[in-house]
Amino acid sequence: MNLLSLSRELFYILRHNPGQYNLELDDQGWVDISDILEALHRGKWVSVTRDHIECITEADKKGRFEISGDRIRARYGHSLEDKVKHVEAEPPVLLFHGTSDQALVNIMQEGIKPMQRQYVHLANSIEMAVQVVKRYHFDKPVLIVINSAKAFLDGISFYHTNTDIWLADHIDPKYIAAQITFDDPDDLDDLTTVNRMVDETFMKRLADSFVWKALEREMRRHKYKNY
Repeated sequence: MNLLSLSRELFYILRHNPGQYNLELDDQGWVDISDILEALHRGKWVSVTRDHIECITEADKKGRFEISGDRIRARYGHSLEDKVKHVEAEPPVLLFHGTSDQALVNIMQEGIKPMQRQYVHLANSIEMAVQVVKRYHFDKPVLIVINSAKAFLDGISFYHTNTDIWLADHIDPKYIAAQITFDDPDDLDDLTTVNRMVDETFMKRLADSFVWKALEREMRRHKYKNY
C-alpha cells in the first residue's frame, strides 16, 4: 500500500472534490470513514482499510487530518464552494504569513485574501511560515508579521485548526505589523538569520513603541489569554 499516494487522494477528496466520489461533507468538513472507504474501494484502492487511514492521520506531522469517532475531515486547505465552518478561537499575539515580493504590493493595499482557498492561512511561528513559503520557490520570499491580537480585539475572527496553522477570513493591511523581504531565498535555510532579521525589523521597534504599549493595556483589560 502506497500511503503517500493514498494521503494525496484523501487530501483531494476532503479538501477539493468530494463530489467526484459521490461524497458529501457536512458544514464542518466531516464525512463518515465508512463512506470514504466505500468510495475508495470503487476505484483503484480496493484493499485500503480504516487502519491505513488512521496510520496516515497519525503520521502526518502537520496535523492536516482529524479523526473523531467514525468520521474524518481535513482541518484546513479547502477550496470547496460551500465554506467549511470552524470554531472561533483567540489567536497568539503575533501570527506569520509567507508570500512573494510581487504579491506584497497588492497585499499592502488590499490585505491578505484567501485566493483559491476558503480562508487565509497563517502560521503560529516563524519556523512554520518559513516551511510554507519555501515550498513555492519565490525569487524574493517575504515574511509578514500579523498583529493578530489587535485584529482579534477589533472583532476579526480567527480559527484554530492545529498547533501550527490558524485561519482567518481576511487580514486588513492595518494589521500587518512588518514585512521582511529576503533578496536571497537561501537565507531562509538559516533560521537564526531569519529570526534576527525579523527581530531587527520588527520586534525591538514594536516593543518600545506607543502602539505596542497601548495594545498591551488593551490585552490586559480584556484578559487576553494568550498574552
